[in-house]
Amino acid sequence: MKVMKLIVFTTLVFAGQLSFAAGAVKGKDITESDAKKIALKEVAGEVKEVERENEHGQDVYSVDVAKDGKIFEVSIDPKSGKVLRVEEEKPGQGKE
Repeated sequence: MKVMKLIVFTTLVFAGQLSFAAGAVKGKDITESDAKKIALKEVAGEVKEVERENEHGQDVYSVDVAKDGKIFEVSIDPKSGKVLRVEEEKPGQGKE
């Protein structure tokens, strides 16, 4: 029974990953929810804010993640889901 549950769970996870990858290949942008998941893989913490914005001429998801009393900004390409950069926000450094 446990083996069957493990097989079903693994199959569902794998199918979800294929679906996510297929969406990226077809040119479909990742969702805000996808951006949150990707950011949390980079910085394990609590998502405080997600914005889709233009940074330096590039469309990105900007995800603010709180961890250990600090805020980290994770910038993600909405087309590929690739993490472009992770930066710790300094005190007084806010969004414009």
